[in-house]
Amino acid sequence: VILSSSSTDPLSAQMKFVLTNTTWSYETNVTFNGNVSISLTIGDGEVSRWWPNGFGEQVLYELSVSNQGQMIGSCLIGFRTVELVQDNY
Repeated sequence: VILSSSSTDPLSAQMKFVLTNTTWSYETNVTFNGNVSISLTIGDGEVSRWWPNGFGEQVLYELSVSNQGQMIGSCLIGFRTVELVQDNY
């Protein structure tokens, strides 16, 4: 998640991230001027995988973001696992 401010004065935010249909949420306080990047980690047990067409369900979750209790945005996201298997032939 990337936050931006056009102000040169430091901006304080009380951010809350919620993943719908799960018990996962994350809260943090940040102070920034310009841009700040926030990385979120969601445990494997919190979500179902999004499978390719014909291999299973394509589960999507809504990630909502609020600042001091006011919703500022949301987006739909899915989770996949990719594994690279290299065999010697």
